Amino acid sequence: MRSSNYFFLLLSLLFFSACTSTQKEAQKKTATKASTYQTSKDTIPYRSSYTKHWDLIHTQLEVHFDWNKQELEGKANLSLKPHFYSTDSLSIDAKGMDIKSVQQETKDGIKKAVNYTYDSLQIHLKFPKSWNRQDTLQLSIHYLSRPNLLDSKGSRAIKDDKGLYFINPLGVNKLKPIQVWTQGETEAASCWFPTIDAPNQKSTQEISITVDQRFTTLSNGRFVGSSLNADSTRTDTWKQDLPHAPYLFMMAVGEFTITKDTWEGKPVNYYTVPEDSAAARLVFGNTPKMLEFFSNKLGVKYPWDKFSQVIVRDYVSGAMENTGATIYGDFVMKNKRQLLDDNHEDIIAHELFHHWFGDLVTCESWSNLSLNESFATYGEYLWIEHQYGKFHADRHHYKDLLKYLDDEPWKPIINFHYDSREDMFNRHSYEKGGVVLHQLRKIVGDEAFFAALKKYLTDHQFQSAEIHDLRLAFEDITGQDWNWYFDQWFLTEGHPILDFSYEVKSDSLLVHIEQKQVAEGIQVFTMPVNLQLFTESGIKQQTLSITKEKETFLFKTLDDIVFVNIDPDNGLCANIKQKQTPAQALHVWNNSKQYRDKLWALYAAFEDTTDTAWELLSLASRDSFEVYRRIALNYLADSKDGLSDDYKEQLVNSAKSDEESKVRALSISLISQHFPADSSMIPLYKKGLEDSSYAVIRESIKALHKIKREDALLRAVELENEDDSYLIYTLSKLYSDLSDESKLNFYYRAMDVTESYFKVAIMRNYKEYLSTKSHEFIWKGMKKLRQIALYDNDKSVRIEAGLIIHDLHQIHLQRLADINKDIADQEKGNKGKSSYDLKMLKEKQAELLEKEAAIQELINEVIHQEKNASVKSAWEEAGLVLQEVVEVPKQEQEKLPADNKEEAGEEPTEK
Repeated sequence: MRSSNYFFLLLSLLFFSACTSTQKEAQKKTATKASTYQTSKDTIPYRSSYTKHWDLIHTQLEVHFDWNKQELEGKANLSLKPHFYSTDSLSIDAKGMDIKSVQQETKDGIKKAVNYTYDSLQIHLKFPKSWNRQDTLQLSIHYLSRPNLLDSKGSRAIKDDKGLYFINPLGVNKLKPIQVWTQGETEAASCWFPTIDAPNQKSTQEISITVDQRFTTLSNGRFVGSSLNADSTRTDTWKQDLPHAPYLFMMAVGEFTITKDTWEGKPVNYYTVPEDSAAARLVFGNTPKMLEFFSNKLGVKYPWDKFSQVIVRDYVSGAMENTGATIYGDFVMKNKRQLLDDNHEDIIAHELFHHWFGDLVTCESWSNLSLNESFATYGEYLWIEHQYGKFHADRHHYKDLLKYLDDEPWKPIINFHYDSREDMFNRHSYEKGGVVLHQLRKIVGDEAFFAALKKYLTDHQFQSAEIHDLRLAFEDITGQDWNWYFDQWFLTEGHPILDFSYEVKSDSLLVHIEQKQVAEGIQVFTMPVNLQLFTESGIKQQTLSITKEKETFLFKTLDDIVFVNIDPDNGLCANIKQKQTPAQALHVWNNSKQYRDKLWALYAAFEDTTDTAWELLSLASRDSFEVYRRIALNYLADSKDGLSDDYKEQLVNSAKSDEESKVRALSISLISQHFPADSSMIPLYKKGLEDSSYAVIRESIKALHKIKREDALLRAVELENEDDSYLIYTLSKLYSDLSDESKLNFYYRAMDVTESYFKVAIMRNYKEYLSTKSHEFIWKGMKKLRQIALYDNDKSVRIEAGLIIHDLHQIHLQRLADINKDIADQEKGNKGKSSYDLKMLKEKQAELLEKEAAIQELINEVIHQEKNASVKSAWEEAGLVLQEVVEVPKQEQEKLPADNKEEAGEEPTEK
């Protein structure tokens, strides 16, 4: 699963400009964070693998949907055997279901009812006799899955855990497709079908899905066929003949267009909504190459029947590696213009690599999640290295290291003392694990590394495994004991902080390394370290081994040392501190071919005003690697000739002609930031609005708005129907302080076509836009928020809609209080005599009271219909509670739903 990374990136995109985000990456370095160390072993019990009383052998499902009620009716036929010991009892995971019947099929094919108890989480069966491991039990369970009645929670990685998701089932949002899809990891598969929901179970699978004929279905395995039913529905059957874990079972239903591809005769298909089909190959087209590369690199061919990929709406995570049928959130789908700025090929590689590490060989417990996620994260590096070169891969790797170093609290990668299994989806299981695997590859060498991976995959295929299975594979291949490595990097928390310095005395080089830890109580690490000696005559390599807290190493040298660099190829999982002067940085820049060497050289030039630093930054601003150009353009503002006409001219030239859209966008952002009142830049900003890149357009409209607001607002109208979520958010921000009432339809569309974090951010701008308007206009706007609060699938979106309704209600109440005060003042001043002003105030008061009653009805409806406890809790904490609807004498209260559905942005509910 690719989970939390993208959503945190989205947040940064929403609240930081292109300039700031690039500067943040460059300035990040590896700052030490203070940490209070307390082992989780002191407070949290050991999380063992689930005991296997029974083995799940085969699962056969028959399902169909009630879209109005958002329920699934199904029949699950399960084949099971006792794992080893004889037993007379069995517990089947089935969360929040209505269990209609449980039957056992005898050897002669007769089904008979089985006595059971059900506690809303598990079906408990007690048999009159014991079953042994030679016996096979056949169970048939008729059930109703009601996911919306579950008190689902989720985590920062997987926002919801109700397993089954109906998207826009009533068609309320005309701009969103109607879909249903599943999400099983970690243990939410048992929310939509009865199973033994554990990662150390493996089962073959067959599923028959009954749908309206307009829908396309997708599930694991090969498509067996379809049959038409008497009620004009269609039943599609999919069969997975190779065993896999229950959390990898999936289905997706929607009006999809299938773009077909192949690899070695196996289907490689891309499922998108019809309007996105033209770009499907642009997004997924490298998939066959990935299948070929990973199969060859690992020495284990892709084992599954097919590899399909589907884009769904309102997905609760980033992506999920369901066997042979990966699901992605809508953010992965990009059109040709959006791909100019960014793509998510790393996520595609991540999910595909899971089909070896996670699907073929599965972590036996969530404590061992790294065996899935660390490898998938490292799969991103391997693909980028193969397809785009080591330089790009090393940048990706270094960003992963920084993400881990920014994560707290420090835990072991293999963590047997987590609080919740969802907590395992963190920067340790993903990024740190990937960095540690890369470090191991550097130590053992490529041949041994990939030979060990092949052995691990071959020995444990279609089984579950734990970390020592991986260690033993490396020991078998290399003939060496790797306990020391796995113990300190996988089973112990933390990482070394290395203070590195050196001095030259006569013909000797003294290298000083002091090893510190992130917190007191964490061990001293043992590791080989590479050094790079920059001399006047060239570059030399040295390797040393760190084993102590403080060490000094002596090297004899006859060359003049310019600079000594530690870990030049960024192979260590460590926080490294070293200093270099601008002169040394310039020498490294001109001579090194390593990504991080050159990046740290740029760090050394930051805020330095010497000619040398300026020369280095000038070189970097024209470098062939666009990341360096962006960093240098940022840093030049603080250099010797910062904010000069020459600097401005360079930014203008970059904005006009740089081949990379990110550099053009950044240049416009920097011009606006550093030369905000320069009206001569207006033609440049207007020209930027014609760029092919959405990133350039976004920065151009923001820059133009800063200097010529009315012109920008007029030009923004032409952009309102674009489908780029970040651009839509940008416009919503620009419009938020408008006094006129012309942008309501824009905000309606903006909230209908976006999702998740973008939608929440746009809704907040929508609140600002509404808050200064008339009470009639606020009421009209609140009805759209009602629709979102009632029907949106995303809990965070529903929470935000409710909070904004509450905030707008407070504005309305304040206006009502102000009117009441004005009436009291008038009555007191007139001493009971009537006046025209008093009459007008009372009419206004009556209007506000009428709207207050309608608002209270709206609030009550929203609260009554919400089923999720965490959503209700968030509302209650903010003060959104049930209202006592005020009575408005002699006036008819406005009823809900509104008569004018088009105006309210609503559609009728079910009949």
